[in-house]
Amino acid sequence: MLEKLIRIGDTRVQSVSLAPFVEMDMSKVGYASVQVSLGERMWPPAAGYSFVCWFQFRNLLKSQVKDSESLSKTGSSRRSISGGVVLRLFSVGAVDDGNTFYAELYLQDNGVLTLATSISLSLSFPGIELHEGRWHHLAVVHSKPNALAGLFQSSVAYIYIDGKLRHTGKLGYSPSPAGKSLQVTLGSPITHAKVTDLSWRLGSCYLFEEVLTAGNICFMYILGQGYRGLFQDTDLLRFVPSQACGGGSMAILDSLDAELSLAANVQKVDSSTKQANLKMDGSGIVWDLERLGRLALQLSGKKLIFSFDGSSSDVFRASGTFSLLNLVDPTSAAASPIGGV
Repeated sequence: MLEKLIRIGDTRVQSVSLAPFVEMDMSKVGYASVQVSLGERMWPPAAGYSFVCWFQFRNLLKSQVKDSESLSKTGSSRRSISGGVVLRLFSVGAVDDGNTFYAELYLQDNGVLTLATSISLSLSFPGIELHEGRWHHLAVVHSKPNALAGLFQSSVAYIYIDGKLRHTGKLGYSPSPAGKSLQVTLGSPITHAKVTDLSWRLGSCYLFEEVLTAGNICFMYILGQGYRGLFQDTDLLRFVPSQACGGGSMAILDSLDAELSLAANVQKVDSSTKQANLKMDGSGIVWDLERLGRLALQLSGKKLIFSFDGSSSDVFRASGTFSLLNLVDPTSAAASPIGGV
């Protein structure tokens, strides 16, 4: 009976969340975004980066372009490099040039997720199932070879959906020039305004200046939308919801044993200790506190550039803009050595 109640509860809350979020409505002026200055930072970070967020969308594939005055107001006649871009999730670009970017993650009108680093460099991830009206956990991890290995190794991008690695591929970087002010944009800026029926919601999101492992991503997904923190809590396991410890989540973790064995100070879990009756359909309640504890410890050491939990730090002004509170205190243990922004 308990298993049935959990499955019913999971189904009911797939499209409903009590956690705060930012609403991005493209049906009025054709643009909606959150912009974060990167200060004096260069792009990409020395080791790579990881962008993680919860998001939900509606009318993505049905959205039809309307007559928009916003395009004429911006005076931009440049066609987007991605052509069929509908939903822009994350981009890094120059503050003084809306057409220059060094990383851009977007969904096309055919539902294909794409990561681009320049006009000529992009990597598409077809076959990913994203459902309208349902909250998804998305993670993009982009590695960067160190200087010594740069001639022999390629940068690799990884896409995780709902805790699972779905696609991987080689994608080079476009390094930013020195002395150029950069910013991160979550959503569509005014320079790419296009009125559509699309509306989407952005929940908690994080930008790490290093590469996260599959175990890190899975643990963040297990914590769920209800977690609103920086993974520095002394007991992260108390934030793990009971419904997340079903067979499905533990089955994902089982596949990570090989990777976890390579991490520092982590020994491979003996296969004899695994649960023999785990199922991929989410049935069963399985607690493996030892394994979850190791993942929590690893994640607490990762450095953040910014973190938003979806709540605003200011009321709406007459201009229609509002501000979000960056949870990363520059002096905190979670902050990048360069400091938060």
